[in-house]
Amino acid sequence: MREFPDYKPRLVEDYGETWFAVIKHRSGDEAPLRQLLDDCLLNHPALTDGSFYWHLNSNNLAILPDAIRKERAVAFLLARYQQQAGEIFSIGAGDSLTDVPFLALCDYALIPSNTQLFKALSLPCSSVRA
Repeated sequence: MREFPDYKPRLVEDYGETWFAVIKHRSGDEAPLRQLLDDCLLNHPALTDGSFYWHLNSNNLAILPDAIRKERAVAFLLARYQQQAGEIFSIGAGDSLTDVPFLALCDYALIPSNTQLFKALSLPCSSVRA
């Protein structure tokens, strides 16, 4: 990426495995990452065939393998706990649009204010009636 010094890509590794890629932009703005996504990445075969998916939130563009979705992990854990304990009560916490699928599996969802998901769900104050 020497030709594009304003972009800061990195691979996220854990336990000796590379799990996903993250790209940030020096400006701290989402617009250049959206442009990169639209111009270069959306037509990549790994995204078009569903092997990978993308997530854009503020100055964070992540490219992740389809195998590591939060909703799959939550569904697995809920099934395991229900098998062990019977009926359970679940609370999920999430801050981005990609958290919606796993939050929908929970009985309650916690969404911090001033996050991507909160902003997407919030109504203008003038439209709220007492």
